[in-house]
Amino acid sequence: MSSIIEMPELVLENIIGFLDFLAVYTLRRVCKDFRNFINEMKKSKLPDSKFKKIHVFLKSEEMIRLTFIWSFGSQIEIERYFEKEKPGFIDLISQGMCLKYFENNKNYSKKEDLEMDRILEILKFVLKSQKSILQDLTFTFNSSQDSITFHKMSNILKSLNQNFQTKRLRISGARELQFLTILSLIDSKILEGIRILPVNPLLDFAMNSEMNQVFGTEQWKNSKEIFFGFSATNQNVEHFRHFSTSNLHFESISMDVLNVLKEFYINSPNFELSHLTVKRLEDTESLSTAWGAPFEFQYSRFWFFRMKNSKILKIRHRHVVFSVPIWFTCIEAGNVPQGAIIQD
Repeated sequence: MSSIIEMPELVLENIIGFLDFLAVYTLRRVCKDFRNFINEMKKSKLPDSKFKKIHVFLKSEEMIRLTFIWSFGSQIEIERYFEKEKPGFIDLISQGMCLKYFENNKNYSKKEDLEMDRILEILKFVLKSQKSILQDLTFTFNSSQDSITFHKMSNILKSLNQNFQTKRLRISGARELQFLTILSLIDSKILEGIRILPVNPLLDFAMNSEMNQVFGTEQWKNSKEIFFGFSATNQNVEHFRHFSTSNLHFESISMDVLNVLKEFYINSPNFELSHLTVKRLEDTESLSTAWGAPFEFQYSRFWFFRMKNSKILKIRHRHVVFSVPIWFTCIEAGNVPQGAIIQD
């Protein structure tokens, strides 16, 4: 009796074309022949996986977790589920989520190495099947950029020869290569917001001057929003001005840089909000010297400047313990408090 896998490829492709993603995902687990056949199918022939969020967590050479979410709201339950489980291979499809998890035991073996490759193969299959635009794509790298698993994953992502479409991208890592590898694979026309975070806060000082290649990518230049978890500097602040919304951290910032930002935002037609958290402001009194007497209200000082687009740039400064938050915000003229002066 002939096996179904011996049917003509065109017939098999047509059959698979009538299936949804979960059915194809299950079918590829039936046997090696089905898995290989489905893996070799063109993207256009596969059903859309329709995930809203994907999280790739590479914790170490021995542990990787993939989380694929169809609907938001159940991830906490899944994370709690894994806290109760022993290390091993777990496959769960429930609560609007498909999740793959593998952790090697301490006695590393070739068999377990093959299991790790299978997990990466699943990531490739899911990304290849994803045709809908993702809401969130997250990569967390808790391992070295020199790890074998990181290089395997990088090669798999590049082998797909596609720009991944996501509105928001979040990368937590330890080295510029990790950020650069992922960022360069994202569709810059779809990407709206980027979050760049240190996987360990202690890495901040080692990284803040090593991101020039990231700053030069098309994805960075075209994105509208940025949350930058490393410390920005007076020297690289120019790489953050074009974002309409930004959240930045500074060890220190000069009055000259604040003035540069103010003038840029005044003339920017797309600016919306910039939140700076500064550990040390070189001279707080120089704000009044440069921008005039502030409007004071509830422990904050405010300045208002007329923008080129007829809106108002509101600058708020507040001194709190251990930091100096400064907000630049674009507001309507009608939202300026009574008694405040709008400067031209």
